[in-house]
Amino acid sequence: MGAAGITSRTAWVVALLLVMQASLGVFRVRALPATSVSAFPARAWLLTAHAIVGFVLLPLTLMHAWNSMRLPGMSRTSVPGLWMATGALLLLVAQAASGASLLRLNEPQRNGTRRLHLAMAAVLVMLAGIHVVLNG
Repeated sequence: MGAAGITSRTAWVVALLLVMQASLGVFRVRALPATSVSAFPARAWLLTAHAIVGFVLLPLTLMHAWNSMRLPGMSRTSVPGLWMATGALLLLVAQAASGASLLRLNEPQRNGTRRLHLAMAAVLVMLAGIHVVLNG
């Protein structure tokens, strides 16, 4: 499989994982109570899945970017779309770092970081969407 095939496949996988990631984080985890009587409550399972998908997204996005830039003629595509993708990639690194810090912080300290994490996620989805429209 050439660079074009890898680029296409990783683009779809990253897009689907990003949607799954946002769905888990915003709609599923927030809807469940923080405490439960079970040893490993449903919220903990969802947070674990959210973290795993988040940490898998970064290397897959890097693979997509690396293979995309190797394609011939890439420099003649929409430059603003490439800048959006670059911004999204850098924001994804910051998003992973804030997510990792959320795993270590206690509940009172999490509030500000959680808001920042959510705001960065919204901007990340917006940048990725613009990139898909301009370069898709």
